Amino acid sequence: MTGTGLAPVVRCQGHDTWEYNGFACRKISISGPIARNHCAMGDNIKNKGTVLFGGHDGENIFGDTWAFADKTWTLLRKMEFMARIKHNY
Repeated sequence: MTGTGLAPVVRCQGHDTWEYNGFACRKISISGPIARNHCAMGDNIKNKGTVLFGGHDGENIFGDTWAFADKTWTLLRKMEFMARIKHNY
């Protein structure tokens, strides 16, 4: 979960997206990135949203970047994971 009060969001297994408004969490029904672990998330102050990068789902390693703003996930960039990750570095 991230949060500057702009548009905090939580991704959970099962492809769920939860939004936190400063008082409570609520599930919102939208499509977006595949559920994953060990990703990086940060605030996108310019667009009042959140950015998600990378991670893995136990079988696949992701090198994609997604933005969440205005209750919509947008794929910003899709690229192959770095070779060093494949070789455990």
